[in-house]
Amino acid sequence: MISLLLACVQGAFPWTGPDNPGHDFDDDGQTELQGDCDDTNPLVFLGAEELCNGVDDDCDGTVDGGDATDRGLWYRDQDGDGTGGTIWATGCEAPDGYVSDSGDCDDENAGVLPGAEEICDGADQDCDGLVDEGLDQEGWLDGDGDGWGVGEPVQGCGLALALQGGDCDDEQADVNPGATETWYDGVDANCSGDSDFDADRDGFLPEQFGGWDCDDGDPQTYPNAPEVCDDGIDQDCDGTAIGCRHEGTWALGTTNRVKGGTQVRAGDVVQIIPDRDGDGVAELLIGAPWNTFQYASTGYVWLISGADAGTQSLGAATWSGAGLGAAMTSMDVDGDGDEEVVLLGNGPTLLIGDDTSYTTVAGPALAGPTPMVGVLQPVDADANGDLELLVAAALPSLAGAVYLLQDPLSGFDDRSASVSSAGGGLWQRR
Repeated sequence: MISLLLACVQGAFPWTGPDNPGHDFDDDGQTELQGDCDDTNPLVFLGAEELCNGVDDDCDGTVDGGDATDRGLWYRDQDGDGTGGTIWATGCEAPDGYVSDSGDCDDENAGVLPGAEEICDGADQDCDGLVDEGLDQEGWLDGDGDGWGVGEPVQGCGLALALQGGDCDDEQADVNPGATETWYDGVDANCSGDSDFDADRDGFLPEQFGGWDCDDGDPQTYPNAPEVCDDGIDQDCDGTAIGCRHEGTWALGTTNRVKGGTQVRAGDVVQIIPDRDGDGVAELLIGAPWNTFQYASTGYVWLISGADAGTQSLGAATWSGAGLGAAMTSMDVDGDGDEEVVLLGNGPTLLIGDDTSYTTVAGPALAGPTPMVGVLQPVDADANGDLELLVAAALPSLAGAVYLLQDPLSGFDDRSASVSSAGGGLWQRR
């Protein structure tokens, strides 16, 4: 009776205890007997979606198996730069040697990967499909590697470029604009374009190579170069180093010049004046104010520039005028810093200037026959630092006067005076 009652109760009320494999405890529609490997988790049962969660969701005996629907895609990283190449695998976890990032275009070079710095080497470091982009350099092709290029500048990457041009032989590394020149070997080592046989670059070849330059180490020494006096150097290569004085002989006196049948005595008055042409040599004034007869209508003055040697011919006079050359000097008359020549002629008359431009200043006439004699002397009579011109003019055995001109260009005025031939002179400030 009791057994029959238990059977009836079990049939009406099925067993739901935890050890009943036939019961679906998690209500996932599958019992343990039907294959549910975790009847306490409704997401785990035979045929469930496998996920990467550390659980055997589909009860196939594998946790996070290869059929997990959310498994990752992993890329083989052969060079260890953190970015994989084209070899891939899937799984919930990365296999050894695999990473999640891809795009490495050279997985055997750790310096090549997306985002890498592009360098000028003919390779695509950043894997963007472009080679050496933005890295074109400008320079000169340098075939010999001496740092100096040839031709016009070019742009490129991976080329042998120099940052400076001007190489005249790009096959010789010891020939370039920065090289040291070795003279007389026939090679223009420093690419100057000058003759290798003209060391001082004065345009003249030295004597040992068929030229006329007597000193190829001095650019101021060459044929017909300006001479510098008293330096012991033969600048013009004529075999003589000149001194700073006039040397030699001038053919003076009655044999030098004939004017209208009257012989002119050049050299009756001689005056040395300071250098006017910048050659370092004082100038020489040679005067012929009268001829062999006592009275001459025209006097002549020669300006001798530079030091001369030997016998010289005077040639044509530099200036001429009535009795010109009776006295001669030079001084800065107009205050421009350059000295003018001042000459005394009949009258008295002053000629002031140079051989191309001059002014004639006439003084009050002294009564009597010509020729005139006199003295011209720059002096600082009032000690104020400015020179005045002392003019002493006289007619032989007749009359004369002495003038002190503060401004010779303004001339004489009517206060000039003369004295008798008995002697003496009258100083007058002008």
